Amino acid sequence: MIELRDAAKSYGAVRALRDANLSLRAGEVRALMGENGAGKSTLVKVLGGVIRRDSGDMLVEGTSVDFHSPHEARDAGIAVIYQEPTLFPDLSVAENVVMGYHPLGALSGHEVERLFGVVRTLREQGSAVLFISHRLEEVFELCDTVTVMRDGA
Repeated sequence: MIELRDAAKSYGAVRALRDANLSLRAGEVRALMGENGAGKSTLVKVLGGVIRRDSGDMLVEGTSVDFHSPHEARDAGIAVIYQEPTLFPDLSVAENVVMGYHPLGALSGHEVERLFGVVRTLREQGSAVLFISHRLEEVFELCDTVTVMRDGA
């Protein structure tokens, strides 16, 4: 569904992404892991149209794309749910995910199961999900494959 080939992004002398490659298939839940500063957030921002890559290619369903905004990415079927305070505290975890926001703080066991249920439903519907977590037990329970980033690659 989505492929990133040899993507690079620099901020001055800092190379946040270098030769980054990632592909997501329909119905796949892929974990994206790496230490802080490894390039995970930059990669997701490129996928989500928040920032533009300096070089490399991005394909959505085989067609080359170059998003100029998150709206363009969303129109192409890419939604990013960031770990930030929710704007809708009265909604459930699942409803906030659909709205594009993730609740603040560590989730309870029940909320994690509800979130995992949403991810599994998306998988069953043929969506590709990129799941970023530092919790290996969550990754092993939910994800089909793992991509590990280090130093932007």
